[in-house]
Amino acid sequence: MAEFAGKTLEGKWWRPDSPDDAFDGVLQLEEDFAGSLTIKGLASKLFAFRLPSSRTLFGRMRGHYQYDVTLFRTGMMRGPAIGSSSGGDHDSEMQLFTNTILVGGHIDSEDEHVVSAALVRATGLDEWCDGSGFEGQMEMPSASFGTERVNLSYQGSASEFYPTGAGNALRLVSHYRGPMFFHGPKDVIMREEDLIELRFDNDLSINQVLHEIGIWQSFITFALRRPSYMDEIRLTLKESVEAPFGSTLLVPGRKNDISAKNRRRRDILFTRSALGDRIGMFIEAWRQNYTKIEMPVMLLTGTTYQSDAFLHSKLLACLQALEVLHRERHEGSRFSDNEARRTTINALRSAIPGTLDPILFDEISQQLGFVGELTLLDRLKYFFGLYPLTLRPLFPAGDSDMALLKDARNFLTHYGRGKEFNREFLESRKLLILAEKAQLFVEICFLGLLGMNDQEIVGMINRFEPYVNCRTTNHR
Repeated sequence: MAEFAGKTLEGKWWRPDSPDDAFDGVLQLEEDFAGSLTIKGLASKLFAFRLPSSRTLFGRMRGHYQYDVTLFRTGMMRGPAIGSSSGGDHDSEMQLFTNTILVGGHIDSEDEHVVSAALVRATGLDEWCDGSGFEGQMEMPSASFGTERVNLSYQGSASEFYPTGAGNALRLVSHYRGPMFFHGPKDVIMREEDLIELRFDNDLSINQVLHEIGIWQSFITFALRRPSYMDEIRLTLKESVEAPFGSTLLVPGRKNDISAKNRRRRDILFTRSALGDRIGMFIEAWRQNYTKIEMPVMLLTGTTYQSDAFLHSKLLACLQALEVLHRERHEGSRFSDNEARRTTINALRSAIPGTLDPILFDEISQQLGFVGELTLLDRLKYFFGLYPLTLRPLFPAGDSDMALLKDARNFLTHYGRGKEFNREFLESRKLLILAEKAQLFVEICFLGLLGMNDQEIVGMINRFEPYVNCRTTNHR
């Protein structure tokens, strides 16, 4: 996709339902792939131009060769002057913005099922795929200059396709990018490119593909503990299966990871090699669980994309993630059955004074619907019981530490009064430590959802530096 960043593309543009009414126009792409389209034509025709309900526009670019472009979710920034409809046929222009761009095809809608495969390059993949790369050795037969010899080798690799459910599959590809042959240059640039290839038995829409890509983007972010951004998305469209990955999808957003600088390997939660031969099982488990854990995943990974946020926001997000994770994966109630719950709630609601303000009355009535649901403290104790070998070193006081996390969450949510929680808490080292331990708490639960038991999790993170440091750090 780098060949399109910052480029200006010229061609003809039209609505999908009006191919005969085409306008000359220029699409300007920024470095982050945000696009603005300026189309030119007679004022009367531009004034009559209306975006379709899908806000999709087609284009055909002129250059060394012709290629098709689709703009999705376009919107108008500037139109022809008011009154142009009666002002004659003078030249005018209209400027539009676009959110998503497909290069290499015309598709009426992002919801049309036309994609059979996708190839994704994301930041962090090269770091996560740690089992491949170049090998070399310099030989220096004598101490004099000019006798050195360098032997260099590289072997690309592609995993098997791991099933992820619903007829979809994923594989990991590492391949060579560089000159195919060379003779006599003073420097040679060679690199490995690491990709995720997705295959779909049943064609997906672009929106569905972006959602699927986001699932694995979150997986890499979770594993590396730093944000992953989309570098490149290439698609195979059903109308052009003879040209695999012949279309490119441009989605606005950051394309580089500034947090990658000064990263140390021991700051990574796990890499590809750490998953071993069972990697396919872990990948399938992540995808199968994702539908129910999407919200807690977003809460956790969101803290990495906002690394400059206040620590209390990170702590709150992680504790909220634990509560939502339990609510989605482990239902629980203190009532013996639904009838007992219904009878109790009805009795409580009937006791609300009818003289209250109607809005307050409704709010209290709604809150009573949560009576008897498991509290955050119960949920934390439940997870602590699932992974005692891993969590006990972080929280040696057990139930008392779980109560501390609950009280911290309530303070950050309501800013209620408590002897341990005040303005000084928001600036304390205690908050820093609790935030780090809360993140580890969520990550341990996610590793469990991948199918690892408590002993396996301990074996994986026993050398993970943030975990090792937190085991010996007092949070009280």
